[in-house]
Amino acid sequence: MEFSAVITAEGFRIFSGALQVLAALGEVVTLEIHNGQFVMSTLNSSRTGQGVVHLSRNFFKNYALLRRGSPDTILRCNVSNKNFYNIIKKNMGGYKSIKECQLSVMQGNIHAAHYTESRIYMRILYKNGVTKKNTLWYSNGDPVVMFCKNQYESRIICQPQLIKDFLIRFDHKTQDIEFTCTDQGLILMTHPENRTVSTEFKSFVDYVEYLGGALELQYESAGMPLLNKYTSENKVVSYMALQTVPPHVYDTQDETEVSFVDTSELDYTVTPNSRRTTQAPSTRPSSTSTSAHPHQTFF
Repeated sequence: MEFSAVITAEGFRIFSGALQVLAALGEVVTLEIHNGQFVMSTLNSSRTGQGVVHLSRNFFKNYALLRRGSPDTILRCNVSNKNFYNIIKKNMGGYKSIKECQLSVMQGNIHAAHYTESRIYMRILYKNGVTKKNTLWYSNGDPVVMFCKNQYESRIICQPQLIKDFLIRFDHKTQDIEFTCTDQGLILMTHPENRTVSTEFKSFVDYVEYLGGALELQYESAGMPLLNKYTSENKVVSYMALQTVPPHVYDTQDETEVSFVDTSELDYTVTPNSRRTTQAPSTRPSSTSTSAHPHQTFF
């Protein structure tokens, strides 16, 4: 099979943003090229985070998928995310000077008289006449399957900068973020013992801000994926999902006294420096939460 298309200068910026957020998730990106759409996806190593970006054929110019005698109707490729994104990144500084990017995918044939390798070719043409050529090798990919629904009933919509302004108040070493959704708003927390949403969430926020869109977080309940969905002019639809911790992981914890001193001492008494841990707050909508000195942000 063979694929070719042209990415415009503005499309190159959007294409770059998609590869950047996918590179923050996984090491390998899968390209799934249909006659009507171009799909890019990846999974993180723990299989708890997934990104899927759909680009309609109208996103490109001169979109063509040729079977060349192949019985297949879909061309699937696995390619190094780092290598793919690095090509784009090196040219993003002057993307306004780019005229177009010619993208082509050639499927190899090990049974041909002359063995051919599977390759991805990118020719970036600049307005000043300069042309940059890049080549990537790829292996056959697997079908793209989302581990979550593509839509949930409950959602929060806000500008990404609003979330970022509050995230920077947390310690820069924060690895996990907890969400508590109430009728009045959203509470963001961090707990040393909680593993609710990883820092990959920050890359989702940056991605939507880069595209100039609104951050739309969809959810169902604790233990179900947190989904970030972005749509633009019926040409771009992206799904960024992170698995959350199910309630039974933390709802069965008993209340215990935790102290900064040895509690086995016979004369031990609770002091102002001691703290009581309670059940970790639920991420279900309309819930309230209490915890041991969490970092909290309300908006």
